[in-house]
Amino acid sequence: GSAPVMPKSIKGINLPNVYTPVQILTGEVKLKDMKVCVIGSGLTGLETGEFLAERNNEVSIYEMQDKIGPDAFPLVLMDVTGALANLGVRMCPGHKLIEIKEHSVIFEDNAGFIIEEDCDAAVVSLGVRPVSNLVEKLKKMPNVFVIGDAKKLGRIPQAVKSGYET
Repeated sequence: GSAPVMPKSIKGINLPNVYTPVQILTGEVKLKDMKVCVIGSGLTGLETGEFLAERNNEVSIYEMQDKIGPDAFPLVLMDVTGALANLGVRMCPGHKLIEIKEHSVIFEDNAGFIIEEDCDAAVVSLGVRPVSNLVEKLKKMPNVFVIGDAKKLGRIPQAVKSGYET
């Protein structure tokens, strides 16, 4: 499998008001009636933003690239950004994360300006890294194979294909 990327180089990444999409989408953390910054506009970030907005949160999605959903399939991107627009989600491309504080997040925009946005919570959606620590525990057993994100990061179709082929 995989685990969310939480870069230790980002000041404030370990604050108690910083969450991962997994914590939000599984219901481990419930945010309601809050101002939330979602950092990263891959499909996971966009869908997490939609999930939060549906729960009466004021959501802004920030993306370092110059466009929202830079790697998303265009038809899927149109669908999710349309839903986000209907929910009043603010989308902010061209914003590089600099620091997370207890009640705000600091970005540098693509013009070089430093912007501090007030928020109650930050959701960091910067991708995933492979997790294969179970392999060591299970490798003495017969027929153990590493598949999916644990073998090579990708998308759900690639993980399913990897399992099928194995």
